[in-house]
Amino acid sequence: MRRQHRLAFLPLFFAFLVVCNCERSSLDDAITEQAAIENILIKFSAALASGDSTRLRALAGSSFILLDEGRFYNFSELIASIRPVLAAGTMTRTPKDFHTEVRGNVAWSRYHVGGEFRNDSGQFTLALLETAVLERVGKQWQVVQVSTIPEVAKPAVQP
Repeated sequence: MRRQHRLAFLPLFFAFLVVCNCERSSLDDAITEQAAIENILIKFSAALASGDSTRLRALAGSSFILLDEGRFYNFSELIASIRPVLAAGTMTRTPKDFHTEVRGNVAWSRYHVGGEFRNDSGQFTLALLETAVLERVGKQWQVVQVSTIPEVAKPAVQP
């Protein structure tokens, strides 16, 4: 009788293992999706810094929009605005400290961007806060909106 009692718990035990495995798989999938999205944002930032319009087009959605300094830029306007800047110098942009959320075929991320712009006048530090919205088209994530603002330094704490 004790053996039958133990055997009665086996289906429940296996069901528990299946549920735990599914939750782990879902968590692993979410982490993989977040990493893929953040990788696209890193590639997008590098393409923007180098002015690589071909690479930017491959990463951006057809309805891409940038909000910067109180103005909207579509894809063509973004490229037109970055070309003269990059003709005058070189830029590096490094996104970091991502906070990314995924909901079905839409994702958004907020992050810091550090870097610099160098030209004949000197070196200028970039410190930006950005948010990006991405959309999954097929199996590929595409950047559809980016908002960027200057990062404000935290005031020093006075005793």
